[in-house]
Amino acid sequence: MPKYRTKPTKNRSFHGNRFTNANQSVEEPATASASKLIMNDCAELKDEVNGRNELKGNRIMDIFILNFMFSALCCPQCLKTGLKLTEDSRFGLCSDFTLTCKCGYMNGFTSTAKMGRKSTLNSLLVLGLRLIGKGFTAGKKLLCTVNLPFMSKFTFRRHEDQLLKAVRCAADKNMKEAATEVRTKTKTSSCGV
Repeated sequence: MPKYRTKPTKNRSFHGNRFTNANQSVEEPATASASKLIMNDCAELKDEVNGRNELKGNRIMDIFILNFMFSALCCPQCLKTGLKLTEDSRFGLCSDFTLTCKCGYMNGFTSTAKMGRKSTLNSLLVLGLRLIGKGFTAGKKLLCTVNLPFMSKFTFRRHEDQLLKAVRCAADKNMKEAATEVRTKTKTSSCGV
């Protein structure tokens, strides 16, 4: 039987590392010359010019905030603030926008890149849903939860058909390559494969 203790054990408390000198300076002396520092600044500038720090990809953004930011910008023709953002059409997650001004200036753009007439973002959404084993209803629930527009069921099915064609093409290509590889290897073809 274990020994019964009459006193409760004392909780230990941390007192820091007592074996280092707290007065030591953490700063390291500068060893780079002024010319090296200028070269580093030039390299950073070249990186920005070459587009390495360029924003890429898709973001979720509130249209009200985007409209507010565009209204603060100046019109390129009359140089007055007050540009207005309007949505012309919407296809799932992709929208066609127009910037207009009172002077008559108009500029149209899309929210995401397109391949042909189809939005790449919509295709990527359908692909992502199919990869995780979900379909139209799950995508609709997800995007309704985060207050994003979703595509119609017909559009979703068209994107699915497009992905099916691409998957079939890739599978056929891989199977043909595997068949030619089996034929070229002599050891595996002797077993009847």
